[in-house]
Amino acid sequence: MLTIIEWRPVPGWPLYEASSSGRIRNRFTHRVLRGRRTRKGYLQVNIYPAESPGLTTGTKPITMLVHRLVCAAFHALRRLTFMKRPTSMESKPTTPKPI
Repeated sequence: MLTIIEWRPVPGWPLYEASSSGRIRNRFTHRVLRGRRTRKGYLQVNIYPAESPGLTTGTKPITMLVHRLVCAAFHALRRLTFMKRPTSMESKPTTPKPI
């Protein structure tokens, strides 16, 4: 049985497409991105923002979970947001100071 793989653009990330088999590729070079597993077993990839079509100096990649990109492409989500992890100062609970 032949399975047809469908590629759809990822909303908010015009440089990338997601497949129905759960892969992410560059839209222009058709290079499939190599993902890596998180500690919890999810696949993640590094993708570049829309403002930088190539590896320009000063541009940092953003790590995104593959299942979120695929979900956005196939369920017509407008834009994916990514959560910023709290820094060490933000994660400490604040205690009230005595008066």
